[in-house]
Amino acid sequence: MLQSKKLMDSRKGGGFIVTILCIVTVIFVGSVAVQKAKLASEVLAKTQEQNAVEVTSKMQSVIATTTKISSNIHHETQTEALITQIRTAKSHSGVHTTKMTAIKVENDVQAEIEAKKEAEAKKQAEESAAKKAKAKRATQKSAKSEKPQSESVQANVSNSSGSGLTRSGGVYYYNGHKETWYSERVLPGGALDIPGRCTDDSGLVRDEEGYICVASPDYPKGTVVETSLGTGKVYDSGCASGVIDIYTNW
Repeated sequence: MLQSKKLMDSRKGGGFIVTILCIVTVIFVGSVAVQKAKLASEVLAKTQEQNAVEVTSKMQSVIATTTKISSNIHHETQTEALITQIRTAKSHSGVHTTKMTAIKVENDVQAEIEAKKEAEAKKQAEESAAKKAKAKRATQKSAKSEKPQSESVQANVSNSSGSGLTRSGGVYYYNGHKETWYSERVLPGGALDIPGRCTDDSGLVRDEEGYICVASPDYPKGTVVETSLGTGKVYDSGCASGVIDIYTNW
């Protein structure tokens, strides 16, 4: 009986131990399962994080590639536009060059026409001057051949005395022309524009260079001529052809 009780107690004690071991085993297994689950969760989180980083990196790469492609397309578009502008500019330049060439040709033709007109005008002027000079020589020759007898006698007397034109004589023939005189007392000649105008001791009107002031229709104003009283310069033209009228204060 006692042994049976001991045996039963022994069995009870063994069963308790088994129970404890089972409980411990279950707790341990549960703890291991929890740790595995936690570890799996961490691994999953890291995997998801790595996947997210990879996806983000790939998306950034795709965006960069897309941006680069877009930039290249824009650059190609700009290049094509620039090429079009260059072609247009060349076309306009060609039109402008053609217009400039046409204008140059027109200007050259106009210049040639003007040059011909000037040459023709110069030729006509020279011919007119030659005709006038011929007429002048004919007039002078005619005037010499038609001298009044009294004037010829007076001229011979004057020449023989060598005094030239005088106030009292009034007329003198010298160097192929007829000399007379007119006075500033009668004709002041304010419009003659004689620079440095003055009267010398003999009563002759002179300019600032000492030239005797004379009138003649046969010479342009400013022409230097020789007279019986000295070298003169033409400032007036109010007398007959073939005559040199000496300006005086007589």
